[in-house]
Amino acid sequence: MGSKGIIIFLMNRRKLLLLFFLIISFNTIFAESKEERAILDYAKAKYLIEEGEYGKAEKLYLKSFKILNDPEILKDIIQLHINQNKIKKALTGINKYEKLFGDNIDILKLKAVIYYNKGDKVLLMSIYNRLYNEMNYREVPFLTVYIAMLLNDGKYNDAFGYINDNMNILPESFYFKNKALLFKEYGKFDSSFIYFDSLALLGDTFVIYANIGKAMLYEVTDKPDSAIMIYENMPDNYFIKEKLVDLYYSKNEKQKLKNLLDTLLYINPNNARYWRYLGKINENMGHIQYAFSYYMASISVDSSEYLSCLYLGNLYTLYKDLSNSLKWYKESVKRYPDFKECYYHIILTEMQLNEFDSAFSYINIAIDKFTLNDTNYIYNLKGQVLYHKGEYEKAKGYLVKFTDQKIPLYLLADMLIIKGNRDSAAKMYKKIISIDSLDANAYNNLGYLLMENKLDTTLMDSSEILIDKAISLEPNNPYFLDSKGYLLYLRGEYSSAIKYYYKALAKMKSGIIYYHIALIYFTNGNNKKAKEMLRNAIMFKNSEEITKKISELKRKL
Repeated sequence: MGSKGIIIFLMNRRKLLLLFFLIISFNTIFAESKEERAILDYAKAKYLIEEGEYGKAEKLYLKSFKILNDPEILKDIIQLHINQNKIKKALTGINKYEKLFGDNIDILKLKAVIYYNKGDKVLLMSIYNRLYNEMNYREVPFLTVYIAMLLNDGKYNDAFGYINDNMNILPESFYFKNKALLFKEYGKFDSSFIYFDSLALLGDTFVIYANIGKAMLYEVTDKPDSAIMIYENMPDNYFIKEKLVDLYYSKNEKQKLKNLLDTLLYINPNNARYWRYLGKINENMGHIQYAFSYYMASISVDSSEYLSCLYLGNLYTLYKDLSNSLKWYKESVKRYPDFKECYYHIILTEMQLNEFDSAFSYINIAIDKFTLNDTNYIYNLKGQVLYHKGEYEKAKGYLVKFTDQKIPLYLLADMLIIKGNRDSAAKMYKKIISIDSLDANAYNNLGYLLMENKLDTTLMDSSEILIDKAISLEPNNPYFLDSKGYLLYLRGEYSSAIKYYYKALAKMKSGIIYYHIALIYFTNGNNKKAKEMLRNAIMFKNSEEITKKISELKRKL
């Protein structure tokens, strides 16, 4: 028997042990040459490996390889280094092997083990690609791992092709399961259901997996009731509870969700999501104080929980406590800096608090973090903040991009009025009405604008029709009542005008309303009452335009 034949013979452990004891018994009967001694050393090394004597075994491996230069011995040395996590030595051995003996399936498999242990998915996939495409390697364990990796990497077409090419050798369970998953990814849900049904027919072992697969398909196809039915009829375990808790939450099944959460919180009281769900249940039921408590619990058990911070901010907004609302919105972004929705809440709240500089800084942060499509609404808000900061030209550059929305149109109209371009401002109000035919403010503003300039409108017969429309939509709005009073004043109907002014004054005390009443008393020659009204008017923080008009009227009295 040549040295090659003996090496192959030694690969069988029983034969190895038998040979080893024969060697010991007959002492050096085979040790007539260096080659024979090397073969004996190799046999001893194999035995020592079985006994856990890796250091001694390695020395004998190296000694025998030096003499025999056999590729099987070098592969064993590489395998030993891999088992001992001596990756550097293993890679050195592989390089040596490739130089001496070239590439083959076994050495590529050893490389794959190394790259798998290192977590290098890119190099591991390149090895698998070579095994499959160059070496035509088709062992089932390799195929199942390779196809699973392709699926995880989203290479669905490759995985689909390899499954079909090897359907005759792949286990039926693997074939049915992965075809079902692939059709799910392709959006061919009917085909996916068929393969999950086929998987279930293979026996009880596969029924549970098939049912879970079908339930998940129902979730994807927006049929939560069907998904719930499957999960509720499956053997109970933590995974099933987790699926049901999300489904009950999405369906607002309050009682079922509460009962399940009681169980889950007993199992894992540190799950922030469970506390958050309890908070949402109670918020939806109007139990706001309980909602506060559960959201706080959610935040306390998990320092990364950001949604409960958002919900707390929303609750404080509900109670008009904008300072605390802002505090929790900012905490949400601190915990999750990429939370786009919360930037919107922060900026809006800052604007409501007239903190325009701070709002502007958050706008710029959001614009830096997200793409244009993500931040369209942020650019809209940037225009609004610039408007409130009095930077009208800069504001206009942003707001003109959003003329399909009402707020930018209102602000653009206001800027046009400031510039004296009332015709263009009127067009803005008309566009708002075309967007929302029930926007009372747009009717009032357009009517007031046309009335002041004695313009005719192509949209309505007169400013009175517009203002009356606004009042019909919001009968108690003091601004609209004031507009009607001013219209009647301009038409000389003073007694009717003053009635509307006093109606407006009953709803809201305002400098401009007192000024308008003073105008009527002055026109009627009642200077005493006019002065009284002006004294009331100057008590308010009025616009520059109204302040100027008040001063002019005072000089006439």
